[in-house]
Amino acid sequence: MSSRRTSYSFELIVEDEGPGVPDSALESIFHPFRRFADTPADAAGFGLGLSITKQAFERHGGRIDASRISGSGLRMKMILPITEADAVLRTMPANRRPSAE
Repeated sequence: MSSRRTSYSFELIVEDEGPGVPDSALESIFHPFRRFADTPADAAGFGLGLSITKQAFERHGGRIDASRISGSGLRMKMILPITEADAVLRTMPANRRPSAE
């Protein structure tokens, strides 16, 4: 996992070492109740987590993207924008910033 803050966003990248996801399915993994045919019958969950996560990020003006990692595994890149007010405050000298009170 890695993260970074840019001038306009906060980015979080999570990678796993699982079997990966075919390129043709990278968008559909965000659909609700999406499970793959080779998912074990006793696997926990209903296939809602990624759908809910994507909706939450989008409602906050962000996005989440999935990509394959060479070999096997999946990379999830999640980006949330930094509000304009946050950006303005960061450019102000510390002694000029309004107090949090």
